[in-house]
Amino acid sequence: MLANVDLILSGIAVVVVAFSSYPARICSYDLVLFISAIAVYALLSRYFKSNSSKGCHSCSKETISFREESTISSKSEASSHDRSAVVADHRDEKLDKVGEQIASMKKYASTRNIAGTMRTFKALQQSGVQMTSMMYNIVLQAWINCGNVQAAEDWLDSMRESGMADLSSFNILIKTLVLTRALDKASALLHEMKTSGIKPDVATFNELISGYAQGSRFHEGLALLENMQRQNIEPCPVTFDAIAKLLNVCRCHGEDNARLRRLLHKFKLDTKTKGSWSGSSTPSRKSGRRESVTDICPTAAPLPVPVPRLAAAISRVGDHNGSLSQHEVEITGSINQIKSVKRTLKQHGFLDTAEENDAWPLNGHWETDHGLTVVIENKLVRWSRQRASRLRLSGTDRRSCVLHLYGEPTQGQLVTPGLLPGSTKSLRWANGDTWHSYDGRVIGQAAVFTQTMTKVLRDDMQDQAYRARSDAVLRCVSKSGLYMPSTIEHAVLQFLGNDLYLVRLSFESRWYPKGADSEELELDADLFEAISRRNPRVGLRHCWAEPGTDGCYGQRTLVNGEEIDEECFRKHVKLVWRT
Repeated sequence: MLANVDLILSGIAVVVVAFSSYPARICSYDLVLFISAIAVYALLSRYFKSNSSKGCHSCSKETISFREESTISSKSEASSHDRSAVVADHRDEKLDKVGEQIASMKKYASTRNIAGTMRTFKALQQSGVQMTSMMYNIVLQAWINCGNVQAAEDWLDSMRESGMADLSSFNILIKTLVLTRALDKASALLHEMKTSGIKPDVATFNELISGYAQGSRFHEGLALLENMQRQNIEPCPVTFDAIAKLLNVCRCHGEDNARLRRLLHKFKLDTKTKGSWSGSSTPSRKSGRRESVTDICPTAAPLPVPVPRLAAAISRVGDHNGSLSQHEVEITGSINQIKSVKRTLKQHGFLDTAEENDAWPLNGHWETDHGLTVVIENKLVRWSRQRASRLRLSGTDRRSCVLHLYGEPTQGQLVTPGLLPGSTKSLRWANGDTWHSYDGRVIGQAAVFTQTMTKVLRDDMQDQAYRARSDAVLRCVSKSGLYMPSTIEHAVLQFLGNDLYLVRLSFESRWYPKGADSEELELDADLFEAISRRNPRVGLRHCWAEPGTDGCYGQRTLVNGEEIDEECFRKHVKLVWRT
């Protein structure tokens, strides 16, 4: 309507302007025609506006209805999203609360608060949360931390009835029973694992083998190793350490060595390395700290495990097809004590080298025409334990020499092969005397063959074990260690050690302790007992193994000439347990 009024007013204004400008030219007929056009235009404009208003009204209705439907659907989607968000928030809040309760249980268990642990455990049960084996294991560890092992055993029984016992549950209790020296109960748990359908892992066997070693139960530990091998469980460095401890506690005599030799072969234990023990299928350990049975063996560089002397002797029997027993002797003590022991061994006739070599062809044991045994080692000639003299070599090949015999310097010449039947070489002197050397060296009243003796060595493996133990104690006291850079702390720890030295002796002989009958010769009424009595502050370990499929093996540890068990031996020498 407003548009029509504007149109009429515009037309009138045009007429007035035209009339005022050209009054003579505009007649009444023109004015009537102009007003009629305006009226027709007004009627047509109203008609078109009425039709368009109807169409717009219908479109607006449709738009409003679409907008209302969209608003309703968006509101429904928002409400459903809000409901899911509320449920998710409620679930997260519930999980956070459960996590806080589990953390509280662990804290109570570590502080030996069994009442708080059980109160939190029952609260979890009453809240309707799905219980897990981890929650039950926390309670089990809490009973153990409180020192109530019997309650821990009862709790494990209840876990088995409720179906919550797992591998960690058995391992936790087995470790505790081993520490409390209840080895029979720990062994029974191993059988209960089988009945419960739970397969033991390598950590389970490690703890049991170590327990048998500490309890000096060699045969049971050996049977456990065979059981481990039958189940195809791969050993780890902790297993090697446990086997070494088990072999060191062996004090049996007359046992068949074929069984132990097969076992060492199946575990792929290499005894030919220089002092350390390794296996080809061996994962390794990350640090020298003690690992519990609930730990999985990490894969990193481990501490080297020393080769047990008994394993070395049995391995040498397998490498030789002769009729002689293999002997391994290791003597441990301070540096001054070991030097004194080595001088004593040389006085009895032991040498550093096994056989003659090109550098020193005169070395060896010699029998004179007067029935005297003389030992030549490099430039030293030993006539007895108290008497020795100096040898002067002549010639670049060192096959000729000069020695004072009967108060006069006499020229000697090496002759090979020997001049007498059975002799390997002879030494002919200018005064007419002749000395003969035979295969093997007579020490006391028995022949010793292929004898070797090491220099005085520092026990590096004991030093590493000592440093690892010190580092573990330091970490228990302070998480930050010495509060200094790790490189400096590592350098400081390198100054720690056990101050132990050793010398190793290997030889072959028909003699062995407690195995000689009236027809066999004894080694100077047991030479090693005499050496041990002469040096009471050192520890002497003597291992031997007989050849053949039915050969036996044995081991003894001597202190002050008397045999003692492994625990007393370690305390006397002050050896550090590696695990």
